[in-house]
Amino acid sequence: MRTRILLSSMLVFTAPITAQTSVTTADYARAESFLSGNTSPLVLGANVTPNWLDSGRFWYRNSIAEGTEFVIVDPNRRTRERAFDHARLAAALSAAAGTTYSPFDLPFTEFHLGADGHSIIFDVDATRYECDTETFRCRSSVVDENANADAILSPDGRSAAFIRDWNIWVRDVTSGEEIRLTTDGIEDFGYATNNAGWTKSDRPVVLWSPDSRKIATFQHDGRGVGEMYLVSTNVGHPTLEAWKYPLPEDSVIFRVHRVVVHLDGPRVVRLQMPPDQ
Repeated sequence: MRTRILLSSMLVFTAPITAQTSVTTADYARAESFLSGNTSPLVLGANVTPNWLDSGRFWYRNSIAEGTEFVIVDPNRRTRERAFDHARLAAALSAAAGTTYSPFDLPFTEFHLGADGHSIIFDVDATRYECDTETFRCRSSVVDENANADAILSPDGRSAAFIRDWNIWVRDVTSGEEIRLTTDGIEDFGYATNNAGWTKSDRPVVLWSPDSRKIATFQHDGRGVGEMYLVSTNVGHPTLEAWKYPLPEDSVIFRVHRVVVHLDGPRVVRLQMPPDQ
């Protein structure tokens, strides 16, 4: 009796497995059609990510039936319009780059407003363009991608913020001149560091002000925080990687001291508040 019950139970659990049909190429194709890359073009005007300007206006990139457009909004005047003439900019950029661009398939996803208020600055691969949106003429310059690979560009495109020796520096994109903005950053208590988790980066965590004169960031206090270890699996000697990473029930965790760094001076203004944990 026990043997018959056991065999019956085994058949019950194995039957669905043996009866399962194979997955066809058409099944995979149908599933792939529901991925975001295929469904996103079907949804238009769904997201607004504002990029604020010093004047109080903001611009954002919008999905339309023809492709994408750049829109500028003035909350005070309650106006919404395209940031520039897309057709004329596409023609001017095509002439400067020696290729052909469509008005609603421009080769950039963000831009910075020039100091004159009517030109836009953007990068296409290793080339930086500055296009006048009144005369629609574009001039180009070569960008050293390696120099600013781990830096964050300012809104006007003229400065790049980066980390060196746990302090914030800025580099003049044109001349290459570097200025140290903070001086008291040390290991495990550095500025704008992004090394507190499985996903780490050498790029600074900063937010530029719209006028490119100030940087909002933090001094990241990891002193006394425990470490996480990762050992590679490879032929030969493995590589050991270690970084600060608090765990549940740890008595010491990360503390974030918020600051605003002014480029003039330079000087550091600390917010009068306890550090965030």
